Amino acid sequence: MVEAAAEPGTGLTLVQMPDAEPAVHQLIMAAIHAKARIASDRLCIKMPKVEGMVTVVSGNERAKQVVEQVQRAFVQRKKGGVQHRHHYIASSRQINWLSEEGLAHMSPLLTSFQGWVVIKQSFATALSAQAAHVLVKMDAMARAADTRVMFFVSGLSDHESLSSYCRDLWTIALCDAEEGTQCVFTVDCAGLSALGALRTSQRMVRISTGASGLEVRTEQFLALKLHIRLMAKLVAAGATMTEIAKAYGCDKSTVSRSLKSVPLWTGDTRKTSKDVLLKQLAALSPKALNEEKLAVEFDL
Repeated sequence: MVEAAAEPGTGLTLVQMPDAEPAVHQLIMAAIHAKARIASDRLCIKMPKVEGMVTVVSGNERAKQVVEQVQRAFVQRKKGGVQHRHHYIASSRQINWLSEEGLAHMSPLLTSFQGWVVIKQSFATALSAQAAHVLVKMDAMARAADTRVMFFVSGLSDHESLSSYCRDLWTIALCDAEEGTQCVFTVDCAGLSALGALRTSQRMVRISTGASGLEVRTEQFLALKLHIRLMAKLVAAGATMTEIAKAYGCDKSTVSRSLKSVPLWTGDTRKTSKDVLLKQLAALSPKALNEEKLAVEFDL
């Protein structure tokens, strides 16, 4: 069993998300929300037990409606989960949380709420000295109030330095998604590993939607690329390098190099047979993808 990283402490937790469509961001946020609300360690992050979560949303009435639609479509209420609500700030524009104005709006929540205060913002620039100062102040305010801020950020060109301005840093990386899955991502708790947590705590999260709403499942992280994950599962299922290379249309040396840094898959090999895995891998081969592309371009 994979050991979970230590739970995030009071203060600021930055969640660095990749540049992606807003819908992908909403799915990732909803998945993290779901885990935090039930204090689950399935992400291999021990979520603290808190009295609730409040997501702060700024903007016009349309922004409020979008958030409510996502809430209804994706977020399921879990028995025993903590309360989750939205705090709306009416504004003609979205508030910049990395400004003194944003900090002024956050201050009353941080001093009156014991739980997760969640905010989100996308950027297209580097982190300025003023913005870094605001992050440090936000972290200090949250620690002083014995509460937690979860700040989803994306688009910062120098995100490597973010760990200097927060209590914990989680980095989200998108993985290739299987058919029927809306989004697949991995959470790398680099900030927590610096405190002694194992880097093996990295997990892969699958998001799909069903009749009951958002479905979130986790499994061992193998690789960002789907074809490499299939190769690793095939090895666990007893396939030879020759069989894998033939299915993907490559040399055995290519398979060997692809699997060099991939851990041995420890999942249940009975769920998907070797033959099914080989067919899935063959469909991802460069030859198959090129043929599919030609068929679309020429309407074959």
